[in-house]
Amino acid sequence: MNDLIPEQAFFNFLKTRIGFIDGVIISGWEPTLQKDLYEFIVKVKEMWFLVKLDTNGRDPVLLERLISKKLVDYVAMDIKNPFTTYSKITWIEDDVTNYIKSSRILIDWTLNYELRTTVVKWYHDEEIIAQIWEDIKWAKKWFLQNFEDKNILKTWFDGKTFTVAELEKLKEVGEKYVEKCEIRK
Repeated sequence: MNDLIPEQAFFNFLKTRIGFIDGVIISGWEPTLQKDLYEFIVKVKEMWFLVKLDTNGRDPVLLERLISKKLVDYVAMDIKNPFTTYSKITWIEDDVTNYIKSSRILIDWTLNYELRTTVVKWYHDEEIIAQIWEDIKWAKKWFLQNFEDKNILKTWFDGKTFTVAELEKLKEVGEKYVEKCEIRK
């Protein structure tokens, strides 16, 4: 992996944590962009750690491979917007087929997972939440996370934070559609 910490230094450190921690969370930007992610996770699992993967769902082939080989114990996938208007939040005119496939893999598999949407005032409302549900029907867990106005890559982005009461209204909409809809604080 191309990162600031050499891989061997990471695994040497991880060895010192055996018995103190249960698992490793793999996140940051989009981990599935790392060409050697599969091999990296294999090494983590060989040390008997649990693995949680945070992903946007861009690589359903890798995701399904990791799940089928029992290399991930929990997956958290971001659902940015209804798939028909994904670029409104991502600003990328991407084919959303891979994101759809990844969400279906999680929903259809028995693996522990969560889908999560960071809700942004002026972009998400009750109608949008209902539309997202159309894309993730039958999901077990869906978390709504309030947007935080910090570390924004696009300085012109005009998103705002919801109040607690507004978040509760969005949660009420989400609860109609999934087994568990929660607000993540």
